[in-house]
Formats: sequence, C-alpha cells, structure tokens
Amino acid sequence: STTMDYGNQASDIVLFKLDNTGGLEWTRSYGSAAPLGEAAYGVVATNDGSFVLGATRFSDDGLGSTGYLLKIDANGDTLWTRIWPGPEATWIAHVLELQNGDLLISGSSAPDAGSSRRPYIARLSPGGFDLWDLTLGAAGRSAAVAIESPNGDIVELSLIHI
Repeated sequence: STTMDYGNQASDIVLFKLDNTGGLEWTRSYGSAAPLGEAAYGVVATNDGSFVLGATRFSDDGLGSTGYLLKIDANGDTLWTRIWPGPEATWIAHVLELQNGDLLISGSSAPDAGSSRRPYIARLSPGGFDLWDLTLGAAGRSAAVAIESPNGDIVELSLIHI
C-alpha cells in the first residue's frame, strides 16, 4: 500500500502484515526524506521468510523516478535496499523470486525523465546484486511483467502504448 498526501504530493510506502484470519500483525512505513517520496507496486514473499518490495522513488523536481527495491524480514525490518542510479528513469512494477532464490524484477525504463519508456527486466542475486538486465522492445508508454517457466526460462509480457 502507498499513502499519499495530496496537499504536497508526498508519498511513502506502507506495508501491512496480516495473519491468516485477517488480523493485523504489524504496519511499517518505508521511505526517505525525498520531497515526493516513494510508491510501491510489487511485493513477493521469499522462501527465507522475508519480503521484497519493488518501488519507485520520485525525483525532487517530480519529473523523474528511480527504481527502488527493499528486502525486509518477517518482522518488517529492512535487510537491504537497492536504488537504481543514473540518468534512466526506472519503474519497478513486478517482483518475482525464481526457483533458485534469485530475484526477477520487471517494469519500465527511459533514458531520461522526458523520454518514452521501454520494458525493463533484471535478474538479481538473493542479496540484490545485478546478474543481468535488459531494456527491450520499442519505445512508448511501456510496462513489463515476467514469469519463470517450469524449466527456468523467463517469459516477459509487455504492454506498449503507441
């Protein structure tokens, strides 16, 4: 869940953990002091009992964004964070844990804040380190979601607005 303060357009990521009867176990807020904050779009429970959140951190001027990944333990405490640096505007829409424990993230990326987005996919180690990443397809307002097939192949689905 993401909370927004529409008066100043700030946002932080808020995660609620519920038990199997719907009872609230805990609530945690994640974010930075960035003026426009963050928004989460994907979360996955990992085999080690942790969670990985895929998010976007908005630039101070509101014109760009940076990919933002957080791994938290079962109590909601942050284990590590990963921020995508550089001129590319990255949006993480989906997070998946692969059969071997690696992470697969997908979303979109643009060379700069004013450019058209292209589908983006990356494979990371369980610790959040790059194994590979790709920007695919034609430019447009794009997003990607990826899955792993039973034999370990990666299949990506992209939506491209032309």
